Amino acid sequence: MKLLQRIMTGTAGFAAVIYVAGFFLDDEVSLTRNILIDAPREQVFDLVADFNNWDDWSPWNAFDPDAIYDVTGKDRGQRMVWESDHPAIGEGAQTVVFYEPPRMIETRLDLGGWGDGYGAFVLIEDEQKGGTRIYWQYNGEMRRGKPFLLKPIHTYYGLFMDEMLAPTYERGLQQLKQLAETSGSEAAMADASVEAEVSRQ
Repeated sequence: MKLLQRIMTGTAGFAAVIYVAGFFLDDEVSLTRNILIDAPREQVFDLVADFNNWDDWSPWNAFDPDAIYDVTGKDRGQRMVWESDHPAIGEGAQTVVFYEPPRMIETRLDLGGWGDGYGAFVLIEDEQKGGTRIYWQYNGEMRRGKPFLLKPIHTYYGLFMDEMLAPTYERGLQQLKQLAETSGSEAAMADASVEAEVSRQ
């Protein structure tokens, strides 16, 4: 019996230490993924900087095609609010707080139970390979705005954010690349067709 009590006391003590440590561990989360897209920077920027275009490439569509999105405003100040029964989407909103076409946008994110943070897209012209190198970034603080007793739990959530978000960001960038390059090819073919028609006249 004494051995069992010691084991239980030791286990409880260890759990308490882990819990308390969650108040002091770094709760900042940072994630960046990038991809090279064979399309003009202005074209890629339009696809990510206007929330009305996200339905064409967003990786979250695969989780819940019936999710509800509401977009208001334009450019800096544009806001998207969403609602879904799927736990990977839930309820939240993001607002454009920095807008510099065609180089960068930054958004303020409200992810509901997952916390608040900032997202950004940075677009750079790749002079060596051609095309546009786009970086998709997320930065957040897991404890901010959380009930005091739940702060350690959200600290530990943050340890898994890269593992949970990275595949979704990578899939989104692949879909963005496919959309931008396909749209660019179709536009080029249309222009060539018009030029050929004009030359025959």
